[in-house]
Amino acid sequence: RGNTLVFKDHPVIKYRGALDYLESKIICTQIVEEKKGYKSLVDDLEEIITLVRKLIRVQITGEELGEYKIIGLTAEEMREHSHHSTKHYGVSHFLPSYKQGEIVAKLNALRTLTRKTELVAYDAFKDADKNVSRDDIIMALNRLSSVFWIMMCKFIKGMYKRD
Repeated sequence: RGNTLVFKDHPVIKYRGALDYLESKIICTQIVEEKKGYKSLVDDLEEIITLVRKLIRVQITGEELGEYKIIGLTAEEMREHSHHSTKHYGVSHFLPSYKQGEIVAKLNALRTLTRKTELVAYDAFKDADKNVSRDDIIMALNRLSSVFWIMMCKFIKGMYKRD
């Protein structure tokens, strides 16, 4: 912040690096899937990038994240849809497999990378007593991993079509 510098191994720097890496992997996925004609999937990934960039900004500025929607869902709806995928998408809980194809595998990789980023954020924003100063950021990352799960379900159900 300002002219105050921290060491490169500071937990907040690790958090920013984790978000940068997540963003880069999303962009790489967008490039490949756009070439295949999955415009709606690429658009959904762009919404996610917008949130990832906002997570960086609110951490730097200190402002609260506030309300947000991704793929048309609020944070509460993301949780509901990911926990009840059979009800919402007709896809029951499954274990990811190569048999589901490359796109599901890529979305699962982004989901697990998001979960890893959530853990990095927890380390960055907890104090010695394990109180968390940015639970809004940590919760958003938790919901973001749910969004990737939802996207996997949508793809399996055939809701992402080539344009």
